[in-house]
Amino acid sequence: MSDPTKSDVYEILLPHCARIEKCVREAWGNYRWLLSSEKPVKNKRTIANTIWDWSVQTALLEFSGDPRVKPIHRGTHTTWFLVDGKVVFRFKKGGDDGYSKNYPTQSALDFHEPDRQLDGLPEVIKVDVVYITDETNSEVKDIRVVCRNGSKISWSFSLLRESLAEMVEIPRQVQLPEGRTRVVLKKPLADSFETLDSRIEK
Repeated sequence: MSDPTKSDVYEILLPHCARIEKCVREAWGNYRWLLSSEKPVKNKRTIANTIWDWSVQTALLEFSGDPRVKPIHRGTHTTWFLVDGKVVFRFKKGGDDGYSKNYPTQSALDFHEPDRQLDGLPEVIKVDVVYITDETNSEVKDIRVVCRNGSKISWSFSLLRESLAEMVEIPRQVQLPEGRTRVVLKKPLADSFETLDSRIEK
């Protein structure tokens, strides 16, 4: 799918943002516990793979039974999540610039090309869910949804609740009965993660 818009993905992922963040937080918490053990893991690649695996395993449990979010397995080392049949996301470690840190395999290159279809998943929007740590690598300071176009980042937004609250809804065309007026309210996102449609006053 070419030219996916930020507002499209934001609307689709919004009901799931808190749970996606939870998956990353729990994986990071497990890693910090492991770091304090008698035999801490220090190899950066091993750490990234371990956090990825915990994120995926937590997500498999978190979204189990939810028909809107389906896991997609590709071999033994690749798991994506398909949301509403429209958006595919995967977990990755990211730098401050939002770029995911992974070896540029052909599969990774294909994932970042909007016009390259994933096998069995035509016309889906592909995004990375990246966690970004502080300078000391002791805390996760941000979790972002990042849309790539090859080697460039098209756009991104934070999954953290305080950041979502600052986002302003981009108006959509909505069919209303004759005589009614649509008003878009620019109020902050409520703690309950209300849907975009609920902020359209009729």
